[in-house]
Formats: sequence, structure tokens, C-alpha cells
Amino acid sequence: MQITLITRPTAGSTGTGRYTASVAAALQQAGVQLSTVSPAAPPWAMQRFGQLVGRDLRAFFGSYPLRVPIAHTRADLYHIATQTMATLLLFQRLPAPAVVTVLDILPYLLLHDPHLNTLAHPLDRFCYRLALRGLRRARRLLAISEYTRRTLIEALHLPAAQIDVVYPAIDLAQWHPAPVPEALRQRYGLVGRRVVLYVGSDDPRKNLTTLIEALALLRQAVPDVLLLKVGAPHFTAERQRLHALIERHNLTQHVRFCDSVPDTDLRLLYCAAAIMVLPSSYEGFGLPVLEALASGTPVVCARTSALPEVAGTAALYADPHSPPQFATAIKRVLLDASLREELAARGTQQAAHFSSARQVQDLLAAYRRSIAAAR
Repeated sequence: MQITLITRPTAGSTGTGRYTASVAAALQQAGVQLSTVSPAAPPWAMQRFGQLVGRDLRAFFGSYPLRVPIAHTRADLYHIATQTMATLLLFQRLPAPAVVTVLDILPYLLLHDPHLNTLAHPLDRFCYRLALRGLRRARRLLAISEYTRRTLIEALHLPAAQIDVVYPAIDLAQWHPAPVPEALRQRYGLVGRRVVLYVGSDDPRKNLTTLIEALALLRQAVPDVLLLKVGAPHFTAERQRLHALIERHNLTQHVRFCDSVPDTDLRLLYCAAAIMVLPSSYEGFGLPVLEALASGTPVVCARTSALPEVAGTAALYADPHSPPQFATAIKRVLLDASLREELAARGTQQAAHFSSARQVQDLLAAYRRSIAAAR
């Protein structure tokens, strides 16, 4: 079986990028013949025009491609790595069946929420809707959670029989409990602090305001607490709101932002944390939860969307809009060593369910169904 994986030109260390890299690595380890292609950069003149109007058109057409260079590739199947790239299926006829991974359709679900809508520009809304139309031309869709599959069926009315669930995998050879060098604690200012870790963007649906309000409530009981927020902001206005909230509660000594860290440091930061928190209202999967579980780091997260699928019984849950609930749950974990040990043990057991072997098995089954249906 020969597969061509169609990916964004630069996904970097985002959740999408890490997911795509894990798929490629798992397929190659399983002996699948794999090639990858990405949309070509638009002409320089178009990129220059984009700069003049304040748009990065290279990144834009990487997310919403019209064509990819496949003239010199041979494939039994094309795997489009993320849902926005399904625009390709409206503008280019591929010589073999295509499947599309759907991480989530949250921008569509939240389109009419003025605080959570991320498609503010008309061009973004137009192209996102094109991508959703493109999903209908895929042979099969690969949802990364039952929650995402359900939204495709209920919100977009796509046929359930054409949607498989293929959970992301985690490489337990890299993500596991490990000793933390003192030099890393010093480099990130963690010495003598009980670290509450958050990994992700400043997207309003992540409810970082809930987390900061919770921190204000538990600061007196846990005076050495430190919230370490790792991840690029991506939402400038929301970052400004967060800074204002931090100053209002006099929490500047209790919150630290690290917009970018090397992957090797990120793995150790999970191990350095006393707890990882994710108060998000909506997640297509929740990769930071899985990374924390594998690292033996206790998790407190919201009981919403796909998060219970990932965490199972290995996390404490709280209302994403209730700072008191999050404060209580975080305090319990920080002050109860036996609870931390119990959650850590449950976490590594839960993470083992998301193996590369399971992911490859599910991928290959979906690929075979797609190829058979095209004959």
C-alpha cells in the first residue's frame, strides 16, 4: 500500500503539527510506503500583495490549498492531514481516493458566538465553509474522537457510515515520567514553586480566565503556586485581557508565559509540573491531557467535548466556567501527595490505550475500506 500524506507546509510544534508527525512516523514504522507533499508557496507577487493587505498568503493557502504538486507521485490513497485542507478536493482531481483527518469543526460550531468566533474575517469564513464542502468529496473521514465524529454527523449531517474514529497516538518512548534536571527548573524559574502547567494557545474557548480566577482563589492556601503557560498566544486581544486580569488580582509573581519552548524541554516541563490543567469548553481531542497522562502528571480538566474520552477516570473534572470548582480541584491535588500518586498511576495506564500500534491498525483499516470502495 502506497500512501501520500498531504500536509501543511509549516505546522511546527502545534497540536496539528505534532499529530501529523506522529501519523507519518507510525506509518513508516509499520512498513507503509509513505510520501508527503505540501501546497506550493504562492507566487512572490501574490505574497507581496498579501503583506500589503496584512495577510500571510503563504500560510493562508497552506491551510486552504487549491492545488498540490502530485505529478511525480504514485499513490493508492491520499491522506489529507487536516480538515481545512479539504478545499483541495474542490479544485484538484486526485488520481486515487482521498481520506481527510478531521481534528474538529469548532470554528463552524462557534461561528455565532461573538466571544469565541475565530473566523472574524469574511475570507476566513468563506474558505472554511469551502473546506467543509470539500469534506463531502472525501472517500472517508477520520475523526480524532467520538466527539468530533458526532459533530460531523449532527452539525454537518455527514453520513455516519463514512466516518471512522482514529485516535491520535503518543510515543511512550518519549513521553514518560522522568527526572527533571535542576538546570531546567532554574532556566524556567520553577525552583521552590508548585507548578500548575497549561499547554496551549490563548484561544478564548480554552477559558484561561477561569484558570487565573482559580489561581487567585487558591493563592493564600498555596502561596508558592506558579501557573506556567506554555504556547504561542495566537489571540493578541485575549492575551491583553489575561494580563489585565493578572494585574487586577496581583498575580504577576504567580503566572509565567513561555510562548515557545523546545520539544525536549516541553516533555520535561510536564514532568516538573505538580499538575496539568485544561479548563477548555471545546476540544476536538485534547493532546496536552494525553501528554500529561503519559508523563505521570496529574490532570484537572473540564468534563466537556472530547476530554473525558482522553482522560477517562485518570483525571479530576471541574466546570470550565467555575473558578471555585477549578480552585478546589487544583488545591486537592497540590496538597494531597497520595492523590497525586494515584492520579499519576491511573494516568500512565490510561495513556497506554493511545498506542501507535492501535493508531496504525485503525488507519490501515480505514485506508483499505476507502480503496475497496473506489474499485
